[in-house]
Amino acid sequence: MTHDQHVVPQVYLKRFATDKMCYVIDGYGKIREKSIEGICYEDDYYEFRSAEGNIVRPNWVENDLLGKVETMYSDFLDELRDALESNDVKRFMRFEDNGLCLITWMVIMLLRSPLVFKLTPDVAAELGIEWDIVQSHNNAILNISALTEYFSRKLYDTHKIVFKKNDTGISFLTGNYPSLILKDSHGELKGYMPLSPKFYVFLVDRDSDMEDYSIIPSKESEVELYNQNMIRNVLHVETDIKHKYIISKDKESLEHYIDFVKKELGK
Repeated sequence: MTHDQHVVPQVYLKRFATDKMCYVIDGYGKIREKSIEGICYEDDYYEFRSAEGNIVRPNWVENDLLGKVETMYSDFLDELRDALESNDVKRFMRFEDNGLCLITWMVIMLLRSPLVFKLTPDVAAELGIEWDIVQSHNNAILNISALTEYFSRKLYDTHKIVFKKNDTGISFLTGNYPSLILKDSHGELKGYMPLSPKFYVFLVDRDSDMEDYSIIPSKESEVELYNQNMIRNVLHVETDIKHKYIISKDKESLEHYIDFVKKELGK
């Protein structure tokens, strides 16, 4: 039975690594070199439990559900990378609903995070349902598929996909909460996620004047803003300090932000 279960899949993390090795700033503000196998996981995270707290159907979600999804998306993410690098992404994204496929990946990445799992009891309470910790966890797992389909289709129908390209000297960073889909001040859903050290994906309103599937060069100030937001998200979301990771393919990009990280940590 596998106990270390990734909340951020390795099929995503490997895009920020070389031979499965990446650099991280951990929750203590230290830069370390780590294997992607040893970060962004929690013990028995996707296991269903009985009322007594015992694990039932061990590794079923990890292997039979999410494992199959990750295998399917591995080729898709490779093809998307190649399309972005060759500036052929418009053709690729309009082929066989690849736009919906990308949004679905963003939603999956969001819904499987510990932050969303922890919100399950509060959402249930607002509906007049009282779940204990075990019931909340089991229902969060059960609802990944249903909520993924609902939110993916909603976002696909109401948003455009736009890419940001980074040709600056600093890489795009990622972390243990890489996918953000939030409501703006007007109540509209917005989403963004780093795809690699070089590319970011954004969801913008359908009525935006930005062209669907366009690739827009990022200014250095924008790269700074995106990375600082990622750092804040990693450091300030409530989770165990040992699970906090700011991740980069290169050490230099993390060294660029080490003083910013220490400031955010109050050091």
